[in-house]
Amino acid sequence: MPVILQVTMKVDVAYARAIFTPAEAAKRAGIPGMQWKIWAADPFENEATGIYLFTDRQAAEARATEAVPLLRQTAGIRSVHAQIFEVWEDNSRMTNAPID
Repeated sequence: MPVILQVTMKVDVAYARAIFTPAEAAKRAGIPGMQWKIWAADPFENEATGIYLFTDRQAAEARATEAVPLLRQTAGIRSVHAQIFEVWEDNSRMTNAPID
């Protein structure tokens, strides 16, 4: 069953854009089990998030276990939180979600 992993952090958005460059994004393209990742930020709340679609919970948990400690050790990043959600496949397909 596909799952969504959402990793959210408090960070100055300009700083986040400086450290999370397209080159850094390219390095993450081969994460096992990851189908895609959306990078997003809210500059008004100083939050950034990564929203991933994984093929299964095990792959998402492995990514969270790796990424969260690294982010917590990164200067300028605080309040890192990860959450995994089960995808409601039928409903998501009805609304054209890219889950296949």
